[in-house]
Amino acid sequence: MADYVEIDNILTVDNADSCLTLLVSEDSEIRYELTEGFHEILVVIRSEEKLHLRESGSVSDAELKITYISLGSAELVQETQIDVNAHAKLTVDSYYLVDKKKSVRFDLYNRCPDSAVEITNSAVCLDDSVFELDVVGTIVKGAKRAKCHQASRCLTIGKPKKLRADPVLKIDENDVEASHALSSGTIDDDVLYYMNSRGLTRKEALVLLVQGYLLPDSEDYRQFEKGEELLKEEEERVERICSM
Repeated sequence: MADYVEIDNILTVDNADSCLTLLVSEDSEIRYELTEGFHEILVVIRSEEKLHLRESGSVSDAELKITYISLGSAELVQETQIDVNAHAKLTVDSYYLVDKKKSVRFDLYNRCPDSAVEITNSAVCLDDSVFELDVVGTIVKGAKRAKCHQASRCLTIGKPKKLRADPVLKIDENDVEASHALSSGTIDDDVLYYMNSRGLTRKEALVLLVQGYLLPDSEDYRQFEKGEELLKEEEERVERICSM
């Protein structure tokens, strides 16, 4: 059953929660210890003021998929630590539009044999923005056959004040699979020229490009309560910020 929760303090997720939509609009903390089943969580981070999100959890004999969407202009500090234990899989997708300052850190641990972690991060950094991303994947001693794969991509529009993205792997076991990848770049002028030739203004073209880069297909989120509605609101938020 899908549930929608607005977090304003501390939320504990348990095995009964298989499909959650979380709206985070104040300093909050998410905790969970999942030991069975398949769980999907959509976290929409939205605030008009600086927001600090703390998250800690463990997954054992279960599968967890988390999607983070933070497209507002307020400052964000996000700290996420997740332990992935025996026969567990963690999949993370994150999307950030950086207008002012956002600092994000993921600490993901393969604690046991046959554990799997896959994380993909996408960010668009606007003029004068500051974005710091740390993704630390740790495979501990004894976690044989563990898998840890990272991919991060950053797109700049204008000249951000600071863009730092550090993918890190700490591996203390031989029989594992691990990789990390990082890419960054700007929008190709030829793409903008083509879109201009089709009748779009520069701002309209930028909005469409950023929406396509950051916003997942709403069709994928019909299962989440208010998922489509929230994604539509985020689409409008991107349009407002990129049109300024």
